[in-house]
Amino acid sequence: MAGDWTGWIRFFLESVAASADEAPTLIESLDALRARWHEQLQSARSSALLIKLADSLFERPATTHRRSGQPPRRDVGIRLG
Repeated sequence: MAGDWTGWIRFFLESVAASADEAPTLIESLDALRARWHEQLQSARSSALLIKLADSLFERPATTHRRSGQPPRRDVGIRLG
């Protein structure tokens, strides 16, 4: 496939278009999940800090126990050890 720039560019652009087509559905799904989490946490009378931690997972979905105490851009005030 050496030198097949047209094929590579076509593949790349089709992949970008497919991702762009899926993005609105993914965003709606994540927004609905976040709303369900808020509802469940509020109905369980969970700590406001737990709700902030849940929100931080939408900002940075991959985290560690250390980062969960200090999420990006804001501190939810949770200290783990």
